[in-house]
Amino acid sequence: MSLFRRIVFPAAAVAAGLLPRRSRARLLRRLIAANNRAAARAVVAQRKNDRSPVRVLVLLPRCIQWFDCPNNLVASVDNCTRCGRCVVSRLLDVARCYPVTIRLAPGGTLAKLFVRQVQPDVILAVACENELALGIREVHPIPVVAVLNDIPGSPCVNTTVAVDAVGRALQDLFPGR
Repeated sequence: MSLFRRIVFPAAAVAAGLLPRRSRARLLRRLIAANNRAAARAVVAQRKNDRSPVRVLVLLPRCIQWFDCPNNLVASVDNCTRCGRCVVSRLLDVARCYPVTIRLAPGGTLAKLFVRQVQPDVILAVACENELALGIREVHPIPVVAVLNDIPGSPCVNTTVAVDAVGRALQDLFPGR
């Protein structure tokens, strides 16, 4: 287990909470990038030990679902009718090419429940800086590959994410697919 993931990341994430909003976001982005490098090293180490990630959980935030969507995607992402109003259908298309479990969580408590249920070797999480920093600390020692979502307005509704970034992260987790 790396010193970064055990000590540096949690301490720096807590310290970031004391900074002004813009400085906090900048620091959290740097921490998340460093976390992704540490997670990549952990996945490589798993592969060297002949343990390629078998169980990958893709955790998506509820805020990427179209706000007025009548379908309950928290219960099952298969409830998505692929209307195209949000990015969920495109993410499902990308993720279906890989042996992953996909869950959409409205918050950290349900996300932790999904982690306990799936017991993943690796988590691919999409969220904002604050939620990712908290989630990475909460699921330690499970490696988390984090992809920041884009929040075009406030509050956090109808957010989006770069689908190609999620696709690249999945390709990194499953090389040769």
